[in-house]
Amino acid sequence: MKRWHRWVGTYVGFLAAALLAFALAYNVGMATVENDPQPFVQSLKAVLVHVFTTGYAGGPSSGAMSALVALMSLAGRLVVSVGVIAAVVLGIRELSSVRTRA
Repeated sequence: MKRWHRWVGTYVGFLAAALLAFALAYNVGMATVENDPQPFVQSLKAVLVHVFTTGYAGGPSSGAMSALVALMSLAGRLVVSVGVIAAVVLGIRELSSVRTRA
């Protein structure tokens, strides 16, 4: 069971760090590239929308910022997919180890 807890902690930590890094990049990009400074919380909201949903929050107009938004969307799909696959694999391992002990 310790492996499961360690994996979940690592996954959540990586996810939080990635979201904060994307939010910082988005915030800086909006201020410098788009010339539209905004509060960090608004940048974090935009990142959450683009990473975990289809990104209907609207987006920036420049090519560089559009590329960042596309990267955020792809990273979100990758992070969620890896999380689901790892959860299934670890769950199967946990179940099989319980059955072999019994």
